[in-house]
Amino acid sequence: MPADKNRALRALGFGAAAVVAFCLAVVLAFVGAANPGGKPTTASQQETLRVVSSVQVWADIAQSLGGKYVNATAIINSPNRDPHSYEATVRDQLAVNRADLTITNGGDYDPFFEHLVAKKPSPEATQSTVLAQLPGASATNPHFWYDLATVRTVVDEISRLELAALGTPGADAEVAKRTAAYQEQLAALIKAQASTKTATAGKSVLLTEGFAANLLTHLGITNLTPREFLNAVEEEQDASPKVMRQLQLSLESGKVSALILNQQTEGRQTAQLISWAKASDVPVLRLSELLPAGQHYLSWMKSNLNAIKKAVK
Repeated sequence: MPADKNRALRALGFGAAAVVAFCLAVVLAFVGAANPGGKPTTASQQETLRVVSSVQVWADIAQSLGGKYVNATAIINSPNRDPHSYEATVRDQLAVNRADLTITNGGDYDPFFEHLVAKKPSPEATQSTVLAQLPGASATNPHFWYDLATVRTVVDEISRLELAALGTPGADAEVAKRTAAYQEQLAALIKAQASTKTATAGKSVLLTEGFAANLLTHLGITNLTPREFLNAVEEEQDASPKVMRQLQLSLESGKVSALILNQQTEGRQTAQLISWAKASDVPVLRLSELLPAGQHYLSWMKSNLNAIKKAVK
């Protein structure tokens, strides 16, 4: 907006926030004018299907299934961003507005994305899904990508939506082919998980956050971390000295096979846990909550399985 119009708005009593809101309204109005009715361009009118997800892991899977017929992006495209506290931008809203397919994680994991989708013009004209509502999705742990069985359901859901949005013989055949191949690789990964369980079942660990809890359960590993500590981490608060002492004793007891950390949320107290673990010769394993940059889901989860097996042996 030209500077003289900004000054005019301020002269009428509009503050900086109002000016920003006015600018946003102008931009959104322009977008609506360029696309009457707010309906997204169909895949047949463009070269690729525009898919936007909240986090990168789902965009990676969507891209793997759609190939050249899909352009999948994520709002949270860095493991260093926290979906719980992320504040969406105007650019994020425009990306969601232009999407042909939106993928929401749900389960209170990505509330910012739910708001973006809710504000999308003519949302009924867009394919969309909330993964937390799928059968088998955990009602208590929204990190669904750490549960391979749930991911199989997610793959079928994303594939179904891509097929519905594309609707051309060539694209449909390609997506179906790539989906079948992906499910085969995922089935092989689930077999590898079962094989890994023969070496990990009965082990105990301290997991500083619940993000990988589903995977540990499938591996037969018990998480000894007190709920009070997990709650403190989730609320971005310090655990009490009593809880920290309990963790120290666990690490010194010889019953803990490994200390597993979320490398995105290490702080003063996790540093203390690392110090105690090293003093007791307990292996320390850092895992990423979100898909690391430059990696793909299947290979990432395979490396996680191998890392856990090595750490708890």
